[in-house]
Amino acid sequence: MKLTLILLIFAVSTLSGCAYWKNQTPPKRLGLNEDNQFAPMPESPNAVSSQTSIESHYVAPIAFSSSAQTVQKQIVAALRKMPNSQLVTVLPHYIHVTFTSTLWRFIDDVEIYIDTQHHLIHYRSQSRLGYSDFGVNRARYQLFVEQLAQQQ
Repeated sequence: MKLTLILLIFAVSTLSGCAYWKNQTPPKRLGLNEDNQFAPMPESPNAVSSQTSIESHYVAPIAFSSSAQTVQKQIVAALRKMPNSQLVTVLPHYIHVTFTSTLWRFIDDVEIYIDTQHHLIHYRSQSRLGYSDFGVNRARYQLFVEQLAQQQ
């Protein structure tokens, strides 16, 4: 009985440690490819993107008419107003920000691409852990759209 309990504690500790490590490690899929496209969507329902043809993952890109510099400032201001956000990378046409859940400290990665050729803001958000996100990434996109509209 003691050996079973020890093995159970070891297994739970090992799984918890692996989950913690994965949650703290930025994914390798971040960034844009040579065609200015985000990474493809996972099969799991824990991500949304404006650059996918998968209907369940799709969110609309956001049109803009101001300069890229102005819209970038507006995006950064909007992101800073959103709860539990941390800007990681801010480049002229690309922004990476993380959001950490309050209770379980799960981290989601949000990427934004400012497409100056088509005057569109592309958006991608994905949870680092888990299969489902219970609609959190889609709700965050909606909040981002609202915050961005307040900046304009």
